[in-house]
This record gives sequence, C-alpha cells and structure tokens, in this order.
Amino acid sequence: MKIFSYGTLWQKEVQIAVFGRTFSVEPDMDFISGWTLTLVKMNGTYYNVAVESDKISMITGAIVKIPERYAEKMDE
Repeated sequence: MKIFSYGTLWQKEVQIAVFGRTFSVEPDMDFISGWTLTLVKMNGTYYNVAVESDKISMITGAIVKIPERYAEKMDE
C-alpha cells in the first residue's frame, strides 16, 4: 500500500527504528492541497496532525510503499 507521509516515516532511520527494516520511498516529494498541519497535545506530547483547511493550504511529504502486513503497526 502507498502511504502519504508528512512526518518522518519517509526517513530510513525512522523506518528502521519503528519497523526494523526500510521501505521504498518515491524519489520526488509530493503534496496534498486543502490541508494544513496543527499541533495537538496528547498525553503531554505535541504532535503534528493534518486537518482540512482552505484550498490554498498545502502539506508536503513523500509516498512510502509499505506492505499491508505493517498496517496495524503504522496505526500505533
């Protein structure tokens, strides 16, 4: 499956730390329009979360190809 990562999941070091292996990442950065990032505090830690916004807003990221069997781990 292809995942749009606007965080650090497209970085090889993060993939190894979380999954113990690396995944294929499309070489060109991509973007989604109509979304923006906002900080949300959960359990005392702040996280960037994508929320719908106006049409001129945009988030950049990368397309990461991750096997379906890792879907549950990604949700963590």
